[in-house]
Amino acid sequence: MKGNTQLRQKSIKRVLTEIRNRGPVSKRELQDITGFSWGNISSITAELFNQNYIMVSGKQDTFVGRKPEIFDINNNDNFIIGIDFSTKGVLAVLCDLRGRAIAKMTRAFAEMTYECAINTLYEVIECFINDYKDKKILHIAIAMQGDVDHEKGVSMRIKAIEGWRNVPVCDLVSQKFGINVAMLHDPECLLYTEKNYGILEGVPIENALILSITNHGIGIATMLGGKMYMGNKGRTSEIGTVVVPYGENMEWHCLDTVLKENWVQKEYNSPDVTAKAIAEMARSGNNEALSIFKNIGTSLGYALNNASILLNPEKIILFGSFCKYSDLFLQNAVLQLQTLMGEYAPIISVSSFEEDSAAIGATLYAADIAIKDLNFN
Repeated sequence: MKGNTQLRQKSIKRVLTEIRNRGPVSKRELQDITGFSWGNISSITAELFNQNYIMVSGKQDTFVGRKPEIFDINNNDNFIIGIDFSTKGVLAVLCDLRGRAIAKMTRAFAEMTYECAINTLYEVIECFINDYKDKKILHIAIAMQGDVDHEKGVSMRIKAIEGWRNVPVCDLVSQKFGINVAMLHDPECLLYTEKNYGILEGVPIENALILSITNHGIGIATMLGGKMYMGNKGRTSEIGTVVVPYGENMEWHCLDTVLKENWVQKEYNSPDVTAKAIAEMARSGNNEALSIFKNIGTSLGYALNNASILLNPEKIILFGSFCKYSDLFLQNAVLQLQTLMGEYAPIISVSSFEEDSAAIGATLYAADIAIKDLNFN
């Protein structure tokens, strides 16, 4: 396009961002949102359409006159590969710029070693690239378990994977595939998904926490003032090692010890009975089983109180495999938090998303970067 300037580039990216955030949307609505002239909006949408960044998704309903076209992000090109990398293996999604999943793939690690883990990551990415070789892959985004330096793109440690120390994941993947790579700690990616499509979507909440509670540990991410809090070198708040009281005797334990299925089995004093079976007993009125989950909820309430005193969130979201027992422990967690904080207690909600939430959140994070890096010729 002749006469392209830095301002023109900025205008195109602004319109693309608004379509991504608000679409489907008409040209008239884009004009009202951006303040750009009708001619400018028309030429920019034509440019984005011709380069397959947007598509016409239908006609806008109007009472009179011609029904205008409405634009949305093209879900058939310009993809981002999102990866959730954890001790369970690699879960990958192929998403458009709005984070809508086009395809999904999972691979478990054959061995818990560095070589096996990194090669499994490569294999999954290569599968997507080969399957969609006639499409453009704008970015690769990785939600990483363990300690992460997102600024340097380094996964510093995953204890369960032998030899996984200070791995420059972003550089390794970028050099192998020639595609830009971004990486975040997985709880931040979960929060991105909640902000765009979940509990925080469209609500005036600027301060929130999300806790990922699984048998592999507890992760936490924080949104302050409407922005993700990344912390020094990407290492944000940690809550798993917070010490909390448990049970009638108020014995002190780390939170990530208490919020696990093997703790439920230990407290029931029957390792052959699964936590799922104990939960069913609790739901059927077994007082011994029910008291275990109630005590877990109380311990969680103490931990959430500590986090709330420091960060003062309006909302706390719980996510992860242990939340399938939330009907048994959540009430006590809420009661304990309200007892300790009174009117300042935040609202606690349980996420409705499933296991691909971190991978999708990673693509949403990378989409912001990818749009800023675009160059329209």
